[in-house]
Amino acid sequence: MMPPFASPAVADPLALADPALAWLARCQVTEPGYDQGGIRDPLDGRVVGDHYAATHFAWACALRQAVRPDAGRRAAALAAMTFHVRTSKDEYAPGTWSYHWDFNNLASIETYVLLEGAAKAEPGSLDEDWRGSLHIWKTNAHWAVNWVAMRALAHFRRHDLFGRRRDLLTARKWLEYVLDAQLPDGGIEDVKGKSLPSQYHAYTACLLHRMLARHPAVPQTVRSAALWLLALIGPDGECNAFGRGQGQIFGYACAVYLFRAAAALDPELAPRCRWASAKVLERLARFQDPEGWWPLVTNRLPVARRAGWYDYHHQSVYNAFAALWLTLASGIPLSPGPEEAPEPGVVWLKDSGLLAVRRKRWFALFAAGSQGAGYATEAGITPHQLVWEGHDLFRYPLGPGAGKYGEGARNQGQEANCWSPLWRDGDGPWQAPAGAEGTLVPGPGHNRWQLRLERDGAVWQRELVLGRRFLAARDRLTLPEAPAGAETRTVRSRNFAWAAGRAREAGPAFVRDLASGAVLRTFGDGALAPAGTVATAWDETDILAASGSGTRVDSGWRLRQGPARTGGKLPGIVCLSWDPWSSLWKRKQRLLFELSRSGRSPRTLYVEPPTSITDVIEGAGRFFRPAGDRLRRCLRSRPAHLGHGFHLASPLWPWPGQRTFDRLARANRQAWRNQLRRSVRDVGFPDGYVLWLYHPSQIDALDVLGDDAELVVYDWTDDWPAALPESHGEEERRRLEARQHELLCRADVVFAVSTALAKRAAKCCPEVRHLPNATDPEVFRPFDPSRPGHALAARRPVLVYLSQITERLDVDLVRDMARERPDWTVVLAGPLACPPEVVAPLEKCDNVILAGPLAYEEAAGLAAQADVCLLPHKEDALTRSLDPIKLYDYLATGRPIVSTEVAMHPALAGFVRVASGPKAFIRAVEAALAEPAGEADRRRAAAMAHTWAARATEAADLLERFFPEDG
Repeated sequence: MMPPFASPAVADPLALADPALAWLARCQVTEPGYDQGGIRDPLDGRVVGDHYAATHFAWACALRQAVRPDAGRRAAALAAMTFHVRTSKDEYAPGTWSYHWDFNNLASIETYVLLEGAAKAEPGSLDEDWRGSLHIWKTNAHWAVNWVAMRALAHFRRHDLFGRRRDLLTARKWLEYVLDAQLPDGGIEDVKGKSLPSQYHAYTACLLHRMLARHPAVPQTVRSAALWLLALIGPDGECNAFGRGQGQIFGYACAVYLFRAAAALDPELAPRCRWASAKVLERLARFQDPEGWWPLVTNRLPVARRAGWYDYHHQSVYNAFAALWLTLASGIPLSPGPEEAPEPGVVWLKDSGLLAVRRKRWFALFAAGSQGAGYATEAGITPHQLVWEGHDLFRYPLGPGAGKYGEGARNQGQEANCWSPLWRDGDGPWQAPAGAEGTLVPGPGHNRWQLRLERDGAVWQRELVLGRRFLAARDRLTLPEAPAGAETRTVRSRNFAWAAGRAREAGPAFVRDLASGAVLRTFGDGALAPAGTVATAWDETDILAASGSGTRVDSGWRLRQGPARTGGKLPGIVCLSWDPWSSLWKRKQRLLFELSRSGRSPRTLYVEPPTSITDVIEGAGRFFRPAGDRLRRCLRSRPAHLGHGFHLASPLWPWPGQRTFDRLARANRQAWRNQLRRSVRDVGFPDGYVLWLYHPSQIDALDVLGDDAELVVYDWTDDWPAALPESHGEEERRRLEARQHELLCRADVVFAVSTALAKRAAKCCPEVRHLPNATDPEVFRPFDPSRPGHALAARRPVLVYLSQITERLDVDLVRDMARERPDWTVVLAGPLACPPEVVAPLEKCDNVILAGPLAYEEAAGLAAQADVCLLPHKEDALTRSLDPIKLYDYLATGRPIVSTEVAMHPALAGFVRVASGPKAFIRAVEAALAEPAGEADRRRAAAMAHTWAARATEAADLLERFFPEDG
């Protein structure tokens, strides 16, 4: 399937140039009078005052008629030059000749060389007047490099025509000036030290090629210029995204010429130049009107809008430019051969301050920013182009509206120009640092880049992260303190421009582009919301923004492709667990090990929570016993391999006293980060990995491991702030809530253990999957009567609760039930994970047994022997958001289940007796004890639909869709 920007292949530039020339010919004035021969611009009905449309139209027509004689084209060219020669003596409003002499001088002499014989044959004084005008032309006091290049070429031509020695010396001087404007990386500045627009880079290189024999350095200069442009060309043929003239048709026509010229100069470049030339021609073909003309800027706005940097009659002028340079390009033979697209990779044009990132599915351009010259067009840091799956997500960050001179452009508002934090004072325009020299340098790590731009005390810093399948940025905007009495300052923590009318799904922290499937996740203060629609040089643009505050604004975004229809293979998984590795396997161990055992994850690193050195010292007595396994693991230097590509890392906090001394706590966190990096390096993930997180406190891991994470997964198993014991302060709870929200926003995928959590997660992340808990039916199974019974089940009836003992246990309910039915034995089997005083009321009940932790198989066997399995949890916001594993385990044993009214998978509800309060709970247990035979098999069958193997398969099926085979 062709990408969305594909169009029929165009091999010959003349296929586009000739229709444009025919349209210009229809715009030529034929009626007698002052304007006869000039080109009437259809937008304003005027014949252009500084009329270099006429001279360039004449040049193109002369070129065509020189190849294939055509009386009509020859007459049109002569009429246009008659108009030029006659009117160039006048101050022809609204233009002034002091501004456009160099364009017209070059076109005039090039056309004369081609039409000299025809001019001499014309009746009247055209030849004499024309030659006379070439002797007395003016040149501009303008040192933009493309103007100087035109000046040099025109003087070489005049020397060749008339033999004037001073023209040769002048041309050589100016040529040296132009050659000196090329940077070591190949970019040709237009105003030295201030401006490097892509359009005028290409134009200057083309002019140099036409002086190929004039200086030995020219061939290499042209080749280097072509390589520079090859680095920046997008998959859709976009090669004109930077600076003054961005998006204008003239730049694309010159690019075609330059690529063909470089292919002729260097056969090794030819395959890439063929591809680039074809892509640019396809781009021009997409925007050419059936009548033959192009809009000034390659956009789909109504042409009368004339969006871009020029607000007057330049439709005819730039169509003449484009037609001319396509005609000149056709004169450079392009040998047949293969086309070769640029390889995926990153190209840093260090001297130009540009960064091109090319991946199989996306392409991006960034710039450090330049001071700009004549036009305030050269901001930096923001993307200049983002193409995802063949769709434009962002283009042309500059050009806030019509208007040729950009002195005030920076003050017209930057909201449509930047993916960035912004600010404004009072009701003024939104601002970002611009119009200053920025920096773009490699950052720490193989895929990080750092950008910095400062103006008037405002500093914008960005750290870019370039993944294989994602693009991320972390921003910091630092503002100077507002002076006393200044207008109120408003800050946006994030600001994104998005094409209006483009189908999208948006939430407070994300935008999903429905055409490309790309998902933009954002984080920072405030919620993302529509902030109006503005006109830009590319299209009507919607603004999505979030409010911020203060003089330092931290925010960020991550752009990644959503799931494809079919999947490939996972690169591996790095999981930061919230549970230590032990014989009592829970969701974390089950899912992650099953993904490795099944081969869906080629390698998995399971990272336990850190062990403190204090625990190691105090646990020395059990160091060599089975209970000391974790203590021994944390002293190993490398992760342990447990088979099936599954590795276990056990970090150590090496500094005691972290609860007392903040400095030691920070040292331990840094040690933990270093150990994470080392463990990942030891296991080896050559293609990146899925980073799988379980707790908001692990948000720091995104800063450590997130830059190499091709996918970030948050497996949301608990509402962690709600689960925080009451002994923790409200401030700590708020911090945990903020971290939980940030993790939900920054995750590419959220697995939610319950429907309640899934609904909440969907507000922050567009890729949420309800992934309930499950059971291992090989461990939890019906009791085998041929085996001896468990001692704890000797006194009947026995009611069993398998779990860690935490504050979620309804101790009052258990106590009241035990007192009301002293003939029942209640066994609570699991480690105590709460203060002892929580369960103190139960110690007074003779029929309640706090059994402590049991081995996994032993606990399963005890549940299988229970008369009734219990889930006596408190009924609160926390338990209404959970999905207790023990319900699945109970079902697998076939035993009756009684639970309080807490969250559970809807498919389980029909197999569980639910009751609230002691009296109702007791009645439910009595009913369970009295139930008829045969129900056990039904419960066991229900459990078989909820196994950990099935859950792991479900998770892998989704995750693999984020790693399609072709991308």
